[in-house]
Amino acid sequence: MAPKAPRRGRPPATSRREVVRTALRLFDERGFEATTLEDVAAALGVGRTTVLRHVESKSAIVWEGLEGAEEALVDGLRDAPVDRPWREALLEALVAGQRYPDDDLELLRLRLLVIGSEPALRGVVASAGTAGDEAVEAFAAARGPWAADAPEPHALAQATRAAAVAGLAWWARSGRGDPRDAVRAALVAVLGREPTAAG
Repeated sequence: MAPKAPRRGRPPATSRREVVRTALRLFDERGFEATTLEDVAAALGVGRTTVLRHVESKSAIVWEGLEGAEEALVDGLRDAPVDRPWREALLEALVAGQRYPDDDLELLRLRLLVIGSEPALRGVVASAGTAGDEAVEAFAAARGPWAADAPEPHALAQATRAAAVAGLAWWARSGRGDPRDAVRAALVAVLGREPTAAG
């Protein structure tokens, strides 16, 4: 009697990180819109249902961690020491708000490259009205040298968000250094010296 062929067991379970990493690599190589969750599943050798056990949608893969970063910024501004100059406190809160899922810089870089290559995704980043923007605007109005209804706090909130995004984009393209250092440098370029009431 011929020996039985060894049973092929179930393939090893796919982890959430594997799903996210594979998806982001495909988004970067093929384009976000051109890549489906079926493509991700095929690359992993699993079914679409398995992929959906780990991620809610394509968009969720790209935007993972954004909410946590917003919360960190809001908390940092709320807890900023009152005895520190407002500009310094704002800068530190903005840099501290740069939190990334699992501190996985490879995934962060892939996310940023995907966002930078897709106009629709860049538009989401550029849109105003986030909790972080509102927190920065309120902080600048309360601690800065301007009247509460002045335009500067609103402009500052928009400018610092744009600077942080630009710093991250530069880091993703260059692959140099730490993303928080790039964000800090970009923010310093925008915030400049401590403003005065006279401007």
